[in-house]
Amino acid sequence: MRLRLPREFAQVLGRGRRHRGRICTIVALPRADVPPRLGLAISKKAAPNAVRRNRIKRLTRASFLRALPASGWYVVMARPGAGLRDDGDIVADLDQLWRTLSSS
Repeated sequence: MRLRLPREFAQVLGRGRRHRGRICTIVALPRADVPPRLGLAISKKAAPNAVRRNRIKRLTRASFLRALPASGWYVVMARPGAGLRDDGDIVADLDQLWRTLSSS
């Protein structure tokens, strides 16, 4: 269910389509041959505090499981300053991005 290998991240980031939100960016690479898989890239620039980075990761995984997009690989990147935002704002931004992905 997760992307783990560096080459998988490189494939998605190199060939995927970016969808930018206010707080996060989702890079999607449609693949018909696999179930949906999620990769997380939450940098120290986005949230300097490890507790906040882990919180963002948990919120992102929960949002992914709720939305469960079409088959493909997805990488979620938090934008700088994401760690300063409220959890509700992060979830709302992710939910909006998943809806955008499902409609395109």
